[in-house]
Amino acid sequence: MKTLTPCAILDYETHLYKGCGASELFSITSIVGCIWTPVSLITGFSVLSGLHALFFSFAVLILGTMLTVVVVATVYKSFKQGKPEGWHLRRIYSLIHPILSSNLILKSGCWSTSRGH
Repeated sequence: MKTLTPCAILDYETHLYKGCGASELFSITSIVGCIWTPVSLITGFSVLSGLHALFFSFAVLILGTMLTVVVVATVYKSFKQGKPEGWHLRRIYSLIHPILSSNLILKSGCWSTSRGH
């Protein structure tokens, strides 16, 4: 089993959902879950009170997270066209910290193996 390290080759994951690999799907779900948690708590406690508000908040959190992950994964799939697996995550990692950006190719061009000019 291969580990997901920043220095791993780019083509390393199988598609799990809508063309997203495990680390991409985990990143999308984590970010969306962090956004929906306060939204669901505010919604739950503004509509109900007590323990019922917590259950309602949990339902809003799960439903909102699932629907948003479906939409974000669909949009992300269109951005991934033509790029290798994990390229966008590496691009985000390189913006966060330069040490994580090793082996990242940012430019594209026409390559030729011929010796003629």
